[in-house]
Amino acid sequence: MSIDFTSTEPLTSNQRVLLQQQEAQQKQAAQIARATGDTRTALTAYFKLIPIQDRLYSIDSLQVAESFAEAGLLLMESGRPDAAEEAYMQVLKVRDDARWGGLGMGERRDAVAAREWMGKAKEGLGKYVEAREVRMRGKDDDVVLCSSSECSKDPLKLSELNQCGGCRCRFYCSTSCQKSDWRRHKRFCQEHGARAKAQINIAGI
Repeated sequence: MSIDFTSTEPLTSNQRVLLQQQEAQQKQAAQIARATGDTRTALTAYFKLIPIQDRLYSIDSLQVAESFAEAGLLLMESGRPDAAEEAYMQVLKVRDDARWGGLGMGERRDAVAAREWMGKAKEGLGKYVEAREVRMRGKDDDVVLCSSSECSKDPLKLSELNQCGGCRCRFYCSTSCQKSDWRRHKRFCQEHGARAKAQINIAGI
């Protein structure tokens, strides 16, 4: 049975069952590949999964947003912040608040996490002011995330976080979180921190 992924016609029951089976297969393939460290195969599985989920649920669904989020993390690990930025744009379109152009779907913490991921992607592209801006979207609602990937705390008030003094792009809830993130952040901060800090100071944010 062939399925037209460009069609807007409703799916038949048989088509839906087939797509759900394909969805499960690609999810499993992605999970297995990630578990074995095979980033390339995992990305291939996610990019096959997304059009399947688009046809099942729509491109602006939480299911598709989750797949883009997972793909974005893998793209960052692969040194492709440009592609990761595009992935996170779709995630934020679905999850972020309406005031920021989003649909406000899903849990608030997931939206805040997507802002943090987008911030890291923008850092990698030299968009330092945008990186800080996207992270600070939650400052008026007291929902800003610690930039350490190992931190499990809920979003906090901006006043409860300390910014990285070297670049002013990242925010940390504690000295231990800043230290744990330094291995990943060190090269960026040492090579680009002064430039990032200067641009952010000029922007006045």
